[in-house]
Amino acid sequence: MRYNLVFEVLLVLIFVMGIVYMIRVVKGTLAWYRQSRQAEIRANIAASEIQKMLSTRERPLSGWR
Repeated sequence: MRYNLVFEVLLVLIFVMGIVYMIRVVKGTLAWYRQSRQAEIRANIAASEIQKMLSTRERPLSGWR
């Protein structure tokens, strides 16, 4: 009887640890996705700014083809 109780407690502990681990993995994945999405948005903003600067810049008289 005592052995069965210890086994059940260990099983529940492993189960709870698995759930906690999965929650941590999901939260880490979400944080990584949010961070990469923000980086992508910043890169797009920077690219559009550079494009704007290039299109409005005066072209030099020599050396431009």
